[in-house]
Amino acid sequence: MLGGWNLVDHTRLVDGQVVRHPLGPGPLGRLTYRPDGRVSELLMRRDRPWPDGLSVTRATDEQRGAAALGFVGCAGRAVRRTRR
Repeated sequence: MLGGWNLVDHTRLVDGQVVRHPLGPGPLGRLTYRPDGRVSELLMRRDRPWPDGLSVTRATDEQRGAAALGFVGCAGRAVRRTRR
């Protein structure tokens, strides 16, 4: 599964229950799996609020908070599982 992929849909499993579209319809995202075992994901709402031309340092706390609620990112090492 090495390489990079664009997100086409997003579903979460919370306490055994499937949550469809937690980032709204048509989310944007990129998943990357590298040969050295590192993985990264960046996912966001398509309608994530962010005024054009506004920098992070000039945004208000409310603007940054609203934008953060529509974004998920993580990176790390993949866990290898052996088949028995």
